[in-house]
Amino acid sequence: MADYIDRVMMWNSYLAEARNYAKKLEESGNVSGISDIPLEGDTLSPEDHYSLMTILHIALAIEARTNHYLHELEEREKVTRSERDALKWLNFKNRWVLLPRIARADEHVDFEVWPHLAISKIHKLRDKYFHVKFERNEIVREIPKKNETLQLYNMFIEAQEDMNVVLGRIDAKRPDVLSKLKVEPYDE
Repeated sequence: MADYIDRVMMWNSYLAEARNYAKKLEESGNVSGISDIPLEGDTLSPEDHYSLMTILHIALAIEARTNHYLHELEEREKVTRSERDALKWLNFKNRWVLLPRIARADEHVDFEVWPHLAISKIHKLRDKYFHVKFERNEIVREIPKKNETLQLYNMFIEAQEDMNVVLGRIDAKRPDVLSKLKVEPYDE
């Protein structure tokens, strides 16, 4: 079983890639192409590519983070190994919403409002783009636009920091962490 340090390294790696792609998306107006290798056919536009990569890496980060939280809850004896293993079969959206209950926290998360609405939206997008359904001819046109993706990224950062508070890992959201991880505000 991966220890705390390994789990954090995995989570940090996915988070770093999500942020890297979000930063590239933020600057995508200055990019002419995304590949310098010869390809048969075209690629997505830089904006669509960076939007899609941001969403998919956020999904990987959420997956790693929820599993890390479950391991922590096992270490704190809030769940047994069998319960943790059973919970890992749930999708990350369902794990995310159940984490506060499992931790016996007083607060809960609500997928109807920001920032946790981002987790629900990212899960839906993850399903659409991870299980590439080419039968849907709108698949490329439905890639979230720059502003929507940057909003989802920033709200995901807020949601994970809020979850740290809800689970009692920290006492309050850390403005310095939020400012380091978020990308520049998006235009609405």
